[in-house]
Amino acid sequence: MRFSLIDDDVDCETCHYIRAVGDIEAFTAAQFRDFIKAYRLEGHGLTVVLSSPGGDVIAGLRLGREIREQGFNTQVGFPQRLPRGGYRMRPGDCASACTFTFLGGIERYAEDDVIGVHRFFPGNLEPDNRVIMRPGDEAVAAMIKVYALDMGVDDAFVDLSLSIPPADLRYLSNAELRGLAVVNAEQPPALIAMMPEAMAKGPNSPR
Repeated sequence: MRFSLIDDDVDCETCHYIRAVGDIEAFTAAQFRDFIKAYRLEGHGLTVVLSSPGGDVIAGLRLGREIREQGFNTQVGFPQRLPRGGYRMRPGDCASACTFTFLGGIERYAEDDVIGVHRFFPGNLEPDNRVIMRPGDEAVAAMIKVYALDMGVDDAFVDLSLSIPPADLRYLSNAELRGLAVVNAEQPPALIAMMPEAMAKGPNSPR
């Protein structure tokens, strides 16, 4: 997963938010920590805008906890770089392990059919349509349930995720997400404005 601080959204000139795009890997949470420190973003209540097909489920939980520790919000979207410069928010997709990272936000917003769930599977195996737990999977499922509870999310969301075969994805409506407390904001969180200039700029822009 790659992180960027967006401060040139063409539809919101004073907005600042974090763009998080790509696969979630074992080192992603540590990478995110380093990014936050490099840009001095601690305590600014930023929104992390996620677009990811998923990845390592444990890493997804760790990244979600990092987001919660920072007091950040989460939103599903894809800030796309425009040829003439700047970014514009496009629809994004948050599936598999990304859904658990999404839960780390204080305020969380997603539209219809952008959050896709299924049962996790070992990364060294191809997904199949079995829903039988493998050895050790019960411990991971219990870890996910504790995490969801810590994030204030109905554990029925975890049960639903575990019920979908690994080779499938079920995309949830905004109404379903609200009913499970996965989404808790009526509209996208405000993309924070008027950050101090010294803190808005990191040592080296990743863009």
